[in-house]
Amino acid sequence: MTITSKATDRPVVSLDVARAVLWHFGDTNLGQEPGHFTSRLLMLASAADEDNLAKLRAEWPELIYAWESVARKPWGLDWLRGIAKDYLDARELGLDFFMVEES
Repeated sequence: MTITSKATDRPVVSLDVARAVLWHFGDTNLGQEPGHFTSRLLMLASAADEDNLAKLRAEWPELIYAWESVARKPWGLDWLRGIAKDYLDARELGLDFFMVEES
């Protein structure tokens, strides 16, 4: 299940996805090596043309949104690092500010 922001209708990027994408782009400080399948998806996104990237986006919107943000936006890497830092800081303080209530 992908959670989207009501304000932007974009996927909310989880800590696991943020860390996997950061690892893919070479950040071994905040990034964390993903599993084999996620690693292959990120490599596939790197090689995909627009049509195939759209297919990946339809199936894995959160992962591809995070990947595209870093690959195509000059601010993407810093943005994703900020997400990872926020999650990790909250976890360290014992907070869970990303709890979701299902309706």
